[in-house]
Amino acid sequence: MSELSSSWAKVIREFKQFGSVSTRLAVLGLIVAIHIVLIVAANTKYRPRGKPLSGVHSAGKTLDVELLDSGIARKPERESAGTAITLNAPDLPGPPPPPDIKIGTPDSLFDLGEPEPAYYLPTNQITEKPVVKLDVSSDVALVLASNQPRSAVLRLLINENGSIDQVIMEQGDFSETEKQALINACMHMEFEPGKKDGSPVKTEMRIQMTIEPAGPTLPFARPPQ
Repeated sequence: MSELSSSWAKVIREFKQFGSVSTRLAVLGLIVAIHIVLIVAANTKYRPRGKPLSGVHSAGKTLDVELLDSGIARKPERESAGTAITLNAPDLPGPPPPPDIKIGTPDSLFDLGEPEPAYYLPTNQITEKPVVKLDVSSDVALVLASNQPRSAVLRLLINENGSIDQVIMEQGDFSETEKQALINACMHMEFEPGKKDGSPVKTEMRIQMTIEPAGPTLPFARPPQ
């Protein structure tokens, strides 16, 4: 700025040398125009960086672009000053909807249209074994009549009341009619229920039945052979 002041003083001294008024005005206008240009140049030189003059755009701006729909990320691109860039992601089909998965709750895990099977304790896991109250009817001998002795091993599922819930024949050479007759006869048996620590429990017990030509015998105390 000191240089501009000294230049201005020198111009004024030279300006006084011109004689006519019109000449002085023309020279004065030229001098003012030159100084305006010098002032603008000086302001531009000392303006802080990062703050462009009003109406002047910076030369470069970074634009980060990420196409989420296509799952592809592009590298940063350069945007020219004063240029607007619009990027449209391609119309790609979205991910398929998740399958309709039904998650079962604990109450519905065993909901298969049938009741959950009860658990029957074997006789070696209880403190008191079931005791026979009502034996097999002798009428079954009429259906199982044979000239040779035969035997069957059956598994009885006894509930807490001493009644039979189910009879399963594990061994025995009988026809389907004979099997069904023997199972029906055992279903009518009654027991004092088995107990564990003094409380009645469901019990699983295996018995062996021997059918002699004279009639059936039921050795419940004898274990299967």
